[in-house]
Amino acid sequence: MLLGFRFLFVLSLASAFLKISKTTSRFTPLHSASSSSSDISKLKPPTNAFAYSAISIIKQGFFDILLPLPKKEISLTADDSDSAMTPILRQSLIRFFVLETIARTPYFAYLSVLHLLETLGIDRQLKEGNNVELMRVHFAEGINEGVHLKIVEEILARIDDEMKLLPPKMIKNDDGTTTPEKPPGEEYKFLARGVSVVWYWTVCVLYLANPNLAYEFNEAVERHAYETYDGFTKDFKEYLERQPAVDTANDYYSSFIYDEMNVSNLMEDCAAEKEKGMREKCKNLYDVFCNIRDDEGEHVKAMLALEDMVK
Repeated sequence: MLLGFRFLFVLSLASAFLKISKTTSRFTPLHSASSSSSDISKLKPPTNAFAYSAISIIKQGFFDILLPLPKKEISLTADDSDSAMTPILRQSLIRFFVLETIARTPYFAYLSVLHLLETLGIDRQLKEGNNVELMRVHFAEGINEGVHLKIVEEILARIDDEMKLLPPKMIKNDDGTTTPEKPPGEEYKFLARGVSVVWYWTVCVLYLANPNLAYEFNEAVERHAYETYDGFTKDFKEYLERQPAVDTANDYYSSFIYDEMNVSNLMEDCAAEKEKGMREKCKNLYDVFCNIRDDEGEHVKAMLALEDMVK
């Protein structure tokens, strides 16, 4: 709870003293048509530098210490190297589980506040649209992040089954004896859910008081999510290309559900993106994580558009 109060204090200071700069090019594409979607240099700069820096400090001072990502893959091409990579992939997936659990929380908070406003007969002041249209967009975003979490959970379950077949790693004790390494636990789930509860109520208060600032902080979170997945797909491309895709990803990305719930298809200002439709079938985990990375980019675009739309 102390962490939550500190967060509220920081956010209140930001709301009181920061002047948020607005740009006229808010609806330009996140990536140029001719560029690769994985080129992070094509991302527009953060709207709120303070928000981005604050999230960076939390990421580096908290999550990078408790849930460090593995170092870049060295050269792994032999079949036996895939077994050695299994614990490394699990380490990344634990980080992604925490990331996705927290990442969907703001959309739950937005929906809760919008439902409250609707119940009270208060319509959020928009340049266009109304509360119901905002709820539709945020519901779509929450579904998308929920699918990401389900994909991560499915891969984690598969990896845990594979690790049970591997010989246990032996740890040398001070007295010279060796003992099997303790199997990985699930403490990270308590961390993810605990932080999410605090973040949910923080976003509820912030979104009720200052929706623009709430969107700017979430834009910063989604940018960091994009950067995390972008680095992961680049560092472990060869290994991920050798791993089969999961059913959840193909069921989602190749069905009408993704096409209907795609945030770009819900926002008039992203009309150019509507032609994309459903994505191609994922052949391997590299395709899966590239899709997740690009989804995070879509969330950044949505936040940028909403910042300009909400008064």
